[in-house]
Amino acid sequence: MTYRLKAGLAFALSVYAAIAVAGPYQAGVHQWNVKDGKLTLMSGVMTDNAAQSYLNYTFYLVNAHDKTQYQVPVVDDKDSSKFRLTITESSTGDDANEDATVVAKQDTWLLIGEKETSVDAAAPGPVNVRVYKLVSGNDGDWAYSFQLTKTVRYAKAKRYTVEKALAENANGLQ
Repeated sequence: MTYRLKAGLAFALSVYAAIAVAGPYQAGVHQWNVKDGKLTLMSGVMTDNAAQSYLNYTFYLVNAHDKTQYQVPVVDDKDSSKFRLTITESSTGDDANEDATVVAKQDTWLLIGEKETSVDAAAPGPVNVRVYKLVSGNDGDWAYSFQLTKTVRYAKAKRYTVEKALAENANGLQ
């Protein structure tokens, strides 16, 4: 195979994988071009080398104007001093208990889905999706942050998975 053909095939497979595979952002760097620059998600594995393994997500934004790399906190409250710098993906087998997805359209969104679990983590449970909007801080709090805009709750009876709830909410964003 020629180098050009190999490179084209590798690119096509990576595009297909990005479209076809739902679920967590695998360990590594993931990037989106956004209004103010380039948003980067760093995903790393945390494990106890036995039964538990998690992916941790941390966000950065390189401003297109001044080229500064800012860490992007996730803020759940009007009090911006209450924030998280890391989000965790966790699952039991095939189903996620908690995961996140980034949607870069007209605005940039972070959706975090979490299934409420009982003793049996594989059993159906209510699913909550928190929707955050990427905002620039003109008031001196943070240069950039993901600010909570709403929470959507799916009852246990609807038997939603985290992945399905995230996808349904992502489709409705602009």
